[in-house]
Amino acid sequence: MTGERKPDYVNHRKRLRQRFLDGGTDALHDYELLELLFAMAILRCDVKPATTTLIAQFKTFDGVFNASVDDLCTVKSLGEVAPVAIKVVRAATDRLLRAEVTGRPVLSSFEAVLD
Repeated sequence: MTGERKPDYVNHRKRLRQRFLDGGTDALHDYELLELLFAMAILRCDVKPATTTLIAQFKTFDGVFNASVDDLCTVKSLGEVAPVAIKVVRAATDRLLRAEVTGRPVLSSFEAVLD
């Protein structure tokens, strides 16, 4: 149908993307960063309730990403895709961090210890 009103979350997602592009991760709250991730994984659905439930259930942002798939699946509003998206981000983060330290001296100087 032409002229059909888009759901509010469509513009919300656009605003989140723009805030992220303009200000990086510091421009978003933890639940909003999860919303942005889920907006790419879960189409045509308001994801804010799931993100706030995740933060409440797992206490912290890193608690969400450290949770097991089984524990994530207990959040009914997530569906099947969001827990996988969370674990993919976690795996990508692990791989990036490992690549940063692979082949580097562990403690080559006092500055390295501070870093």
